[in-house]
This record gives sequence, structure tokens and C-alpha cells, in this order.
Amino acid sequence: MKPKNQIVITGYGIVSAMGLDKEENRLNVFAGKQGISNCEFEYKDGVFASPSGVITRELPEHPFYEKYDLYPDRASNLALIAADECIKQSNIDFNTINPLRVGIVVGTSLGGMRSADVFHKQWIEQGIDKTDSNLLKQYPLHAVADILAKEYGFNGSKIIISTACSSGANAIGLGYDLLKRGMYDIVLAGGVDPISRFSFAGFTSLKAIDSKPCRPFSGSTGINLGEGAAFFILESDEYAQKRKASVITEVRGYGITADAYHPTAPDLSGNGAFRSMTAAKENGICETGDITYINGHGTGTLANDSAEKKAWRAFVKENTDIPLMSNKAALGHCMGAAGAVEIAISVMSIENDQIPPTVNFNTQEAKDIDEINFVPNKAIPCEVNNVISNSYAFGGNNCSVLLSKYIKRTPVQNKECDIVITGIGCIGSGGGTAEKLFKTFEDGSNWIEEIDVQNRDFNTKYVGKMPEVDYKKYIKGSTLRRMDTVTKMAMTSGKQALNSSGLKVTPQNCTRIGVLYGTGTGPLETIENVSRKMITGGLNSIDPNNFPNTVLNAAPGNFSIANMLKGPTSTISAGSVSGLDAFIYASELLKNNQADAVIVLSSDEWNEALQIGNERLGLLTKNGKLPFDKDASGMILSPGSTAFVLERKDYALQRGAKILAQVYGYSMTSDNADLCSFEAEGTQWIEGVELARKMADDIHIDYYASTAYGIPMVDRKEAELMAKSLDDDTIIRSIPRLIGATSGSLGSYGLLSCIYALEKNTVPNHGNVDGLSEEYDSLLNRTQNTGTIDCAAVSAASFGGSYTTVIIGKVP
Repeated sequence: MKPKNQIVITGYGIVSAMGLDKEENRLNVFAGKQGISNCEFEYKDGVFASPSGVITRELPEHPFYEKYDLYPDRASNLALIAADECIKQSNIDFNTINPLRVGIVVGTSLGGMRSADVFHKQWIEQGIDKTDSNLLKQYPLHAVADILAKEYGFNGSKIIISTACSSGANAIGLGYDLLKRGMYDIVLAGGVDPISRFSFAGFTSLKAIDSKPCRPFSGSTGINLGEGAAFFILESDEYAQKRKASVITEVRGYGITADAYHPTAPDLSGNGAFRSMTAAKENGICETGDITYINGHGTGTLANDSAEKKAWRAFVKENTDIPLMSNKAALGHCMGAAGAVEIAISVMSIENDQIPPTVNFNTQEAKDIDEINFVPNKAIPCEVNNVISNSYAFGGNNCSVLLSKYIKRTPVQNKECDIVITGIGCIGSGGGTAEKLFKTFEDGSNWIEEIDVQNRDFNTKYVGKMPEVDYKKYIKGSTLRRMDTVTKMAMTSGKQALNSSGLKVTPQNCTRIGVLYGTGTGPLETIENVSRKMITGGLNSIDPNNFPNTVLNAAPGNFSIANMLKGPTSTISAGSVSGLDAFIYASELLKNNQADAVIVLSSDEWNEALQIGNERLGLLTKNGKLPFDKDASGMILSPGSTAFVLERKDYALQRGAKILAQVYGYSMTSDNADLCSFEAEGTQWIEGVELARKMADDIHIDYYASTAYGIPMVDRKEAELMAKSLDDDTIIRSIPRLIGATSGSLGSYGLLSCIYALEKNTVPNHGNVDGLSEEYDSLLNRTQNTGTIDCAAVSAASFGGSYTTVIIGKVP
């Protein structure tokens, strides 16, 4: 039992079509002005103009790019502008804070897509040898977080939330959770997305773009795209007081839910949105009647606006004087940044005691004007004490954040609970089920193969094998036909885990079962296909059935729909640590009693685009040597998907579940490496393992799953960790030596090997070790001296310098 500190905002920054800083945005938004103007999108078949929330003024180029000789990508530039303003207001003393105690959580849907678009166009039109590989450094979504961490010297988490249009709001929610748990003192959280011709082509294919400035809740026929960024310094009120920071607003609670209804359309009943608002209110212990207004998602599409009005009715009940407004007609729909930008506007409303208006509101077209106060066209001066800000997204991801005027409240006791693993599944290199993967661990069989690279745009011939899979065994045929590879893999491993756990999903428990997803590659195959058609065929070449699968949260969204899972859901993309980061987020949601069970998925495909990109960056093996071999020169990429059913221990015991392992501890740290690299002398990976061990009460670790992937610097850094942070008799085995590097699922495969070790009381066989470098031989060839394995750990590293550690063990 421990008291929960209140989480407060001590600084924030915003850049949008309404202004390049807070003051410009405040003056324009509350004056009822619009930031919508014509934006031109150029394609092979012509130039198309559309009303959009585009920043028409020239953005200042942040000095970061010149300092580190980087291409000034628009997403990271927007993020730096907003974060600079935020940090300046928070008055952080960089000389007194502990960098390991400062985390970063960023919400984005597109990230460096504009840089990737330039690279892809070069590839298609000029050939792969004429491409500028530096453009790829900012394509991974986590590059934005890497840049922010490097600029400010923060060494805590570097997490990317990518739940399409709810990403920014969800990032703030996760920052709230990390602070509540006490994992960090400060979290820099927010969202960013640039306007993009990729998005415009996709939404045009769905016929979702309004040809005129949109009119949320009043007869609009679609959305206007927008762009922007907003960032916040979050910290506990106790820590803010300690460093004498001024408190602006309180983040009082949040809720995330799944519609489990349709890949693009919202649940027309508004039930998912209603539940996210209810969760935020209950999490923040706030009465409905105390809410001043609701900052709605309000996109301007008929389906979204209609569903949100139904959610409003269900939520407010008799409190019909609570206004519902939207910022989209002023700012445009800022995609993954929308939630963060609109939360910034909500913070302004609390600061200035004004409800912002829904601009461009057409009272003649608003059928519910007599029932709902939409705050048409003019701000309302009034005391603003509590605001709920809503964000909803493709895949049925709903997020609501409750903001309040800060007053000291009575601390709430949080009852601690243990988290256990009750089900597992996998598909990919190593085997098509957990049983087959465990056979690989038993035999030490190697899944690396050489492929034919003749007439291909890459030369690296080493990859991890994908087994033959009968997807129809796990996915309905009617659903299977519209699935891309990464989604089929996630749905298969997830179904296996559900089956192995014995957890039955019913209408009664489905809202208490969540889905968390981690991916490094995302749906790269689909993104490349859609982008290629856009580049070669123009605006009208996009297949509307394919575009919805380009968002990273499509896979878990489809899994939720297929299995009627309506609890908390989110998607993380943070490179090789993605799966483990999702595992940690799921554990926190369970500890906070936001769910009884969470299925944690990871899924990463292998395809030519992935191989080409990594080869262009010089990250792949040149000789097929394995991790820790004396001549190892790079990664061997492989496909893989994993799934874990996590439950509150009391819930698992109550239903008589077989418990595979208990979660003991975890941590997320980072260094300030260059993009696509690591700090050679950084100690943050070692410190991360030590933090996880501290959380686990320094329990003895019997087995450690190594995840280094053949890049000499990574092999050396993990070897140093193994020598300094593990016990002298901890047995170490390298999983990538058997199956290759499974991108964002890398650490999750290590975690599966930990469950194997606990279940079998023996460690995996990592195959032929004749080629091991002498300096690593003694670490990796330790023999098992005890009859049991009671505790096991895994730690993974991602490019840019992110490190995540998880420790599990048998139930005490």
C-alpha cells in the first residue's frame, strides 16, 4: 500500500496552424479564429489543394540539425520547437536532476514519414544506389524520442505510442502511469505529426476529406488534415514542490478502451468512447457534475460526430449542461498529435477560465443544438475546473484525459497486486507455436538461412526462416482475406496465447480484458505497397481497403475485433524494445486495476523493404556470423510474433488458471546516442538492469536471455552488462544465435526463453558455439550447476540507445 501523488503539468509548449507558440495559439483559438487554409499536395497525376490545418509560416529550423549534421525532418523539428517551449517554462535545472529519472513518451502516427517519402521516391525513380540513406535515420517512429533525449540529455524511457489519432493523448496517459508508479521524477510527454501527402492520399481514398473547411457537429462531410506538436512536463506535485516549480494544471486521470467494432469506423453506439470517459473520471475520482466541459474528438465526419454525441448523452446523463466542443475546425485534424494539441488548448482553458469555441459552426445544420451546447463560434468565459479531452482512432482506440485545476487532494491508497503470466504463443523464426519454439530451445537448432539475392535491391543473403503456417486454424477465412502479414502473425500468436491460458472471453468480462501491442517494423509491407502505388500512380491509385492497415495499431485492433476484447488497448513502437515496453505498460495497467487481464502482442515481419533499409544503413551482417562470434559484423533479420496473457494474480487464482511465471521487476533506460547507434561508453543499459533487480528485491537470477544481435558495439555492451550486473553463476544463452533478430519482438523472444527455462528447469541450448570470440566464451558457456531455474531475466537494446529489462520467476 502506498499513497498516490498527484501528477501535475509544470510546463507545456505547442505549435500548430494557429500559432508557433502558446501565446499565439491562445489568442487565436479563444478569439474564434481558424487556422484552416488551402494546402497543396503534389502527385504524379497532378497537384491537389485541400483545406487543411497546415502551418503556412516558415518554421524556424532547430539548431539540433546543424549541430549533428542531420536532415531537418518536419516531425522532429515540430517536436523540438514545442518541447523547447515546454522545458523553458518548467524551469528544469539540468544540473540537479538525475537523467535516469526523466522519461520521454511521444505519441505519433507518422513520425518521419515525410523523410521516408523522399527516400522511397528516390528508390523508385533513380534506383536504390542513388538514395540518400540519411533520410532513413528519421523514419523509425522512435527517432523523434531519440532526438528529444539527445537534445536534453534525458536517460529514462524513450517510448513511442502509435495508436493513430489517439497517440498524443495516450502518451500523456502513459506518462501519468509511469509517474504514479514512481519509476521517474519527470516525464516529457506529448505528440507530434506533420501534414503528409501519404495521409491525404489515404483519407482521400476513404472519401473522408471535406472539400470545404470542416464543421464538427454541424453538417460537415469529412475532416481537414492538420499538423502540429504539443509537449508537457509532467511530474508529481511532491517533486514539483521540491524543486520549487510552478504548477499549471493537474493531470487527474485517464482512460483507454477498445471499440472492438470495425477497423476504421467507430462503434456507432458510442460505447467505447463512453467507457474511456468513464474510466478517466473514475481514475481521477471526479464526479460527472463537476466537469466543466468536454473537449471532444469532433472530427467532422458523420459517423464520428454521431457516435461521440451518443457517448456524451450516456456519460453526462442528467448533467446536460456540460458543453461538448471541438478544436478540429480551428486546428485541423493533427493525426497522432491531435490529442496532445487539444490537451494543450484544454490546459489554456483552465488557466484562463474560458471554454474554447467550436469555430465554423453552422447552427442551421446542427440537429442537436437545442440539446447540446457545442460552444458555437464564441468562447464562453466561466470558471473552468475540470475538463475531459477525448481522442478516438482507427482500430477503435479511445483515450480520454481528465485535467483539473490543481488543489491538494487527499492521497488515495493504492493496493498493490502481483502480475502473472498464464498463456503464451508465437509464430516466426524458431517455430510456428510455443511448443515448436521450445523444441528449438531444446535442440539448439539454427533457423538462419541463405536466400537468393539475384536481381534484388539488396545483397545481404542471411535471414531468419519463417515456418509454414495454417492461418485458417486461428483466423476466420472471411477475415483472413483482408489481413496483411504482420496482422496475421499477431492474430495467430495472440489466439494461441488465449487458448493456452484458458481465459474465456464473455460479454461480462470483455471490457476488463485489454490488448497491448509492440512492434518495431509495423506494417512495413503494407506501407511500402501503398506508398509505391501513390508515387507511381498518383493520388487516385490508393486502394481504400489497404490504407487502414498502414497504421501501426491495425493489427491489435483486428485482434480485438476478432476476440471481442474491449478493455484498455495501446500500441508501442520503440525499436527492438517494443515488445518488452508493451509488456511493462500492460503490467502497469493491471497494477492500477484498469483491467483483470491483458494480452500482450508483438509482431514484426521480414520483407525486402526492411532488408534494404537496414542494409543501406550498414546494420546487416556481411558474412553471416552470429552474435558474439569473433567476426560478427551485423544483424540477421528475421520475422517473429509473440503473445503473453498477463493477469492480476488474484484474478488468475480465482479462475483456477495455470500460472507460468510471476513478474518480479522491470526498467526502461536510455542513452543519448546518435540516431541508429549506441553510446559506446554509456552505462545506462547496466544501470537499467540494476534498477530492475532493485524492483525485484535483488533476487538471484538463475538464467539470463541475451538479445545482442551481432553488431560489435551491442555485443560488447551486453557482455559488459552480463559481467557486471548479473550473478557470478547466472547462466547466459543467446537467443538471436538461433533465430536471428526479430526487430520489435526481439526481447519478447528472450522472455519466451525465460518461461522455457522456468518450466523445464533448464536453459536453452544456443547451438554451435565454436565461432565464439574468446572474450565472450566464458560468459556464454557457463554450465548449469543447480537443479532448478527459479528466476530469469531478459534485457534488450534498441538503436538510438533504448534499454528495457524484465525479470520473471516462479510464483513464491
